[in-house]
Order: sequence, then C-alpha cells, then structure tokens
Amino acid sequence: MRWRILSKLSTPRTRNPVVSLMAADAIRAIAGALPHIARTPDNRDARSRALYGAWLSGLCLGSVGMALHHKLCHVIGGTFNLPHAETHAIVLPHAMAYNSTAVPDVEERIAEILGASGAATGLYDFAGQFGIPAGLREIGMPESGIDEPPI
Repeated sequence: MRWRILSKLSTPRTRNPVVSLMAADAIRAIAGALPHIARTPDNRDARSRALYGAWLSGLCLGSVGMALHHKLCHVIGGTFNLPHAETHAIVLPHAMAYNSTAVPDVEERIAEILGASGAATGLYDFAGQFGIPAGLREIGMPESGIDEPPI
C-alpha cells in the first residue's frame, strides 16, 4: 500500500525558472565545496560555500513538491531504518537516471555542473569520491526487503 501512495505522491508541483536557477547554483556550490572540505575540514571558505548551497537547497525544497528521489528515500529509509544521508546519496544517481528522459534539460545542466557525460554518472562518481557506499545493502538494506511488502 505504501508503494501505491508513493506513486500517487511522486509528481512534484510545477517547477519554475527561479527555483531551477537556485537549484543549479546550490549544486554548483556544494559540488565545488565538498572536495575541499574533505581534504581540509577546517576550510572556512569551502564550508561557507557548502552552507550557501545547503541553504539554497532548502529554499528549493520548500518551494516545490518532493518527487521520486526524496519520497523513495523516506519510504525505504523509514521501512528499513537506514541512515538518512547515506540513503539519499545512494539513491540519487538511480533516481536521476530514471528521470533523465523526462527532464533532459535538468539532466544536461547537472551533468555540465559536475563536468560529467551524464547527471546520473556524475552523481554516482561524485558520491564515490567520498566513500559513499554504492548500494543500499552496504548500509543495512536486506536483500529480502526488495520483495517485502511495505508496512
């Protein structure tokens, strides 16, 4: 039942050009800052850029509806008590790959920001730079959970 509810709720409110610009700038800020923070955790400039990107991301999340990625992560994470941030980081490239044909302009913009041939590949590679696990199994998702009916 939870999966049916999820599918009905997974269509976001209409995006708009202002939010799209903020989202692109947020991705640019975070993608530019995190490698510096990983190398030099006390880098205040990088932390400021990451905070700016996080702030913009929050504005975007509050301005439009959540779509497939966010809802999948909350259902999967909540059902199997998975860590929040890691679940989002693991699922994001897969959700982007699934959605890329529906939003080719977004896919191209994210790929360009990440300097990748595609957004999903860029997101996957970016996460890998920081040791983010490649699959949900690595953070506690049981294989049997794939077939388990949601609560």
